[in-house]
Amino acid sequence: MYDLFTPESALLVMFMSVVFVATVSVVYRSKSTAIAGLILASIAPFLTSAPDSDTLVIFSYLMVIVLGSLWVLAKIDALVLQLIALVIVFLYSLPFFDISVGEGREIALAFGFLFTAIFFISNSASILHRTKDEAASINVAVAAGTGVYVACWIALAVSSEWQSLL
Repeated sequence: MYDLFTPESALLVMFMSVVFVATVSVVYRSKSTAIAGLILASIAPFLTSAPDSDTLVIFSYLMVIVLGSLWVLAKIDALVLQLIALVIVFLYSLPFFDISVGEGREIALAFGFLFTAIFFISNSASILHRTKDEAASINVAVAAGTGVYVACWIALAVSSEWQSLL
């Protein structure tokens, strides 16, 4: 409203507060604080009032958020963060599933496959590392969600000539 901060600087300031919340959640081993930080990080781009969002900037920001949530997950053993991060990425990807969206769709598609690889690798490592029974349901949900996520990208956002190859 007042144009005091650019959208990028506002996002940076919000991101710094989210990093603080993530650090506090690791220090105090608080899963609820980590979940709150991840949710706050996901809505931060909407609070910047950017006139038009750059696909590369938004998905790069999401990549940092996902990698940060996986770091917190590794430190405090909060598997639900992986599932929440997958849902956040899925929600941000929804507008790009339409093949008629031309601007930024290729960048979003590349990030979509990168996110799929990250979630696949982190979930596989989680399955191999953990032996608790309660972790199995979250691991199954993340595996199924990752499969649905990549299937949506392939079925809805890729031209028919490339679908069988992908």
